[in-house]
Amino acid sequence: MQLTKYSGYILCATAILHTTVGLIFGWSTLADMHQSGWFSSTIIHGEMNYQREAITWFLVTGFFG
Repeated sequence: MQLTKYSGYILCATAILHTTVGLIFGWSTLADMHQSGWFSSTIIHGEMNYQREAITWFLVTGFFG
């Protein structure tokens, strides 16, 4: 069995799993970001909200994985 034959499928499955886990565990943070209006919702009162930054980058890297 050649792993290289299936590596693209495995990469896609990993990206889907990564994004799904991020949506499940980050849902409350995403809901808060939605209430804040999405645009620049990671900066609150001039300070960065690290939880919102983390879920944003987690989902971006999962989507492009």
